[in-house]
Amino acid sequence: MASQFTAGHDPDGHGESESLQAYFNRALNLNSSGDFHYSPLSKVGELRLVRLLPGSGNEGLRMLLSNYREANAPSYEALSYVWGDPRSTVQVDLNGKRFFIGNNLAEALCQIRHAQKERFLWIDAICINQNNLEEKSWHIAKMRDIYIGAIQVLVWIGEHSEDSANAMDDLRNIARYYPDGRQDAVRRYYFVEHVGEGKAQVPAIMNSFRRPWWSRMWIIQEVVVSKSVIVQCGDRSLPWSAFAVIAGHIATSQQVAQTLVSAGVFSRMGVTNHVTAFESLRVQWTTGSIPDILSLLVKYRRSKATDPRDKIFALLGMVQSSERSVVSSDYTKPAARIYSEFVTGIVARTGRLDVLAFNNMHRRVPDLPSWAPDWSCSCHQDNDLPLLYDSETFAMTKDSRLQQYSGRSASGSKQAKVAYSGDLKTLTAEGIVFDEIREISEEGRIEKLPPALGLPYEESYALPIHRLNQFAEKSFGDNAEIKQRVLLRSMMGNAFLKDEDQYLRVFQKRVKESNDGRLWLNTHLRTDGKATYDTEWQLNTILGRVMRGRRLFLHGHGFMGIGSSRVQPGDRLCILFGAAMPFVVRKRSDWYELIGEACLAHQGIMHGCMADKTYEFADPKDLVIEQIRLR
Repeated sequence: MASQFTAGHDPDGHGESESLQAYFNRALNLNSSGDFHYSPLSKVGELRLVRLLPGSGNEGLRMLLSNYREANAPSYEALSYVWGDPRSTVQVDLNGKRFFIGNNLAEALCQIRHAQKERFLWIDAICINQNNLEEKSWHIAKMRDIYIGAIQVLVWIGEHSEDSANAMDDLRNIARYYPDGRQDAVRRYYFVEHVGEGKAQVPAIMNSFRRPWWSRMWIIQEVVVSKSVIVQCGDRSLPWSAFAVIAGHIATSQQVAQTLVSAGVFSRMGVTNHVTAFESLRVQWTTGSIPDILSLLVKYRRSKATDPRDKIFALLGMVQSSERSVVSSDYTKPAARIYSEFVTGIVARTGRLDVLAFNNMHRRVPDLPSWAPDWSCSCHQDNDLPLLYDSETFAMTKDSRLQQYSGRSASGSKQAKVAYSGDLKTLTAEGIVFDEIREISEEGRIEKLPPALGLPYEESYALPIHRLNQFAEKSFGDNAEIKQRVLLRSMMGNAFLKDEDQYLRVFQKRVKESNDGRLWLNTHLRTDGKATYDTEWQLNTILGRVMRGRRLFLHGHGFMGIGSSRVQPGDRLCILFGAAMPFVVRKRSDWYELIGEACLAHQGIMHGCMADKTYEFADPKDLVIEQIRLR
């Protein structure tokens, strides 16, 4: 169902396509004396609440905003929604004055207001003076308690689209079999029978999970800490538990997977993962086992925020109070300062420099030093996780033969020794600059699939495997099989494999079968809906995730390594004490630019021989511990 105020609705004959803005300006018929002005709010013990006055149909929105002592505030609901385009605003009546709100918020309020009674709400766009940076800053610390204090959170995912009403009705019918949220066998059978046999509109249901609301950063806290959540689309609403259970079934049912593939929907996991992740986090919240701030930021790094500072601020309310001190929630500071302060806070809390490895991500925030990760980017094109932290690669294979990087540390037992300039532009760390990158390989890239493969999707990640084999021939040593083994290890991020020979045989088979010189790494569902976890599938998965956005290089005596796609010949390798992985740096007069982490095939370096000065290819006297200045 489209918005009741969209083009074409003309209740009083005022033209064929009256806009939402024009309609509200007319319907409100405001005779007030100017714009609304906020009254001061106490930093402690007070909050503002909106009284949404009764209305229906084409009546304009009328609201009252009042300050309340938190101890005496009436029961209220909190609204969770997407702000939308800030240029698209609607004039409403707030305390008899003019006030402007976003178009999406106006549509939400028109749908949720009661016809006969008022409704108390907390709405961030209205209850916080958005023009007062100081007030916005100290509200960060209050947001969690505001949502905890709400009797329920109303999630507005938007007005009806062409198929959303039917989707919500289907979801409601399915949810009737899950009143308590449990997923026993009988209920699972009903879901598979109802959805898998085409009795529900699967693409329409999937579109409900693709609404912009699901991708926003602030909604994570709003859902996780709340007592009760209701999800509303247009005039239909459902409890959060219904969405959570259904998302879990979509992610695990093979029969539903077949239905999705036949309907042209090939990525069920990407659509429903955020729902199941939120539900898991809600359980962790209730049990007091919420992850640390860095883990949360890594997990939700692709969620979106209009203000880049909110990528961090939106998570602070969920972590332990001791962790909130890693950065100050201050909107008067630019994003570059906030991101730099976050690094200093994490280093101070952990005593380690591993957080620097996140600088592999795309960089958009101006004036950000190279050592501070840019969390603002929500893109998916390249691999934005350091190899040390990329548990997703190995968890998705569900293979116990894959071991991660626990116990590995290129800096050995050396502790981090760090200093910062007063303006937080320079980080000085103790370490060793030990080698130079001689040569770099090609990158893989997203390409159109050859028609002969007959797969239902159009693009895949293509690895120039024949040329990478030729590149590996230049590496250290004379044994061809050892060189190929080293190539495979490097391309898999130097992961330890309990059954490396089996992976090597599959790899060699794939290389031999490659007619066009490329290795196509596709980890989508197969056309029959099955996602097997055999060695070939695991190899595809790991190579695709590790190599995307990275390239191989040779250093020193011809040893192989893997690093960021930004690596260039002449860059230097270094060990920063207190970091598990080596880094690539680029000399800039008397300081270095941090290019990113590196993973080296030389196991001794990865386990600390350079830091301990036991590297067999260098005189210990040449391995000088120095103060490495990064900017």
